[in-house]
Amino acid sequence: MSTVIRMARRKDPYNVVQLTHEDIWDFKEVQSQSMKYNKIDINGTKINWLNIKWLRFMREDPDSVLFKYNFEEDFRKMKMTGSGERGRPIEKTKDLPRKYTGKQPISQAKKKDLLNLCKTKIISSKYHDFYKN
Repeated sequence: MSTVIRMARRKDPYNVVQLTHEDIWDFKEVQSQSMKYNKIDINGTKINWLNIKWLRFMREDPDSVLFKYNFEEDFRKMKMTGSGERGRPIEKTKDLPRKYTGKQPISQAKKKDLLNLCKTKIISSKYHDFYKN
């Protein structure tokens, strides 16, 4: 599939980063400990969560999230921690658990479709062993 996405644009092809189940982290515990549902951005503008098209998380500013409603506009910023709120300070989680401990199963119908794509040579032969096993 990554080959199809890469080849979708001849000039300046897309850079595809393939992930495995080990690359997926479980943020649920961190979210429940340290994040709050924001209704306004840092400029005081109401956030319409259903219309957000792009979220960007920056390593340099882990307590904030940049977001866009469309791809042409500049990023807006929202704070994700309750800084300024009363109460005990929130303890930061250092070690994130992995979301999955093994490969995720797929349905029989999906496997059948993938094998059919192998059979019709839409999927390159170098990937056939992966899909058959």
